[in-house]
Amino acid sequence: MKTRGVAALTLAAVFFGATMAYAPAAHAEEVSPKAKGIIGGALLGAELVTVTEALVGVRSPTAFGVGAGLGAVAGGFAGFGVEQANSGSASVIMLAGGIAMIIPALVVTLNATSFQGDPNAKEDRAPTNLPPADPGAAGGSAVTGPAPAAPAPAGGGAAPTTTPAPAAKAPAPAPAVSLLSLSASAVRVGVPVPEAHNVFSAQDRRQLGMAQVTELRLPVVNVTF
Repeated sequence: MKTRGVAALTLAAVFFGATMAYAPAAHAEEVSPKAKGIIGGALLGAELVTVTEALVGVRSPTAFGVGAGLGAVAGGFAGFGVEQANSGSASVIMLAGGIAMIIPALVVTLNATSFQGDPNAKEDRAPTNLPPADPGAAGGSAVTGPAPAAPAPAGGGAAPTTTPAPAAKAPAPAPAVSLLSLSASAVRVGVPVPEAHNVFSAQDRRQLGMAQVTELRLPVVNVTF
């Protein structure tokens, strides 16, 4: 029993000694400040400048860009100085603060550079000296009234009126030859001819600002009732 007790005590002493020998080495390990101070300082410098510009009322995106660049350079030099002082904890704090301030700085910058209406702008007023609009009358429009009527000819006689001849109806275009044509009296099979057409008219291109596109049409089935 005494031998077992001495062995247990010896093992406990060895374990305790090894633990105490390892503890100083673990506590002596420090966080390396390499690059952390420079990056954190650059972020904090840029964010400090942009937030300050937003608070004082700067609206120009160019001013924000130049200010952020200069602030990042100055902050990077400051972070380099902190690294040279062998302060690992300070470099880590600067990096964490710079990362934490990225979103608030972006929100403030975007809010400051967004479109702001001119507070001194005045609403346009329509002219008041135009004749009343009469779009239902001949020659009238939604803005100006109809043109004045021509004076009656001298002598009191009524001007002769002529009735325009009805316009002749244009003949219906012949249907394109399709692969299969069905009608009430016949069923025809033909050889369709492909046709190239422009997708947009000239007016559509002017209004929509789109490039012209050509489509190929091939009649397949034509049904006439």
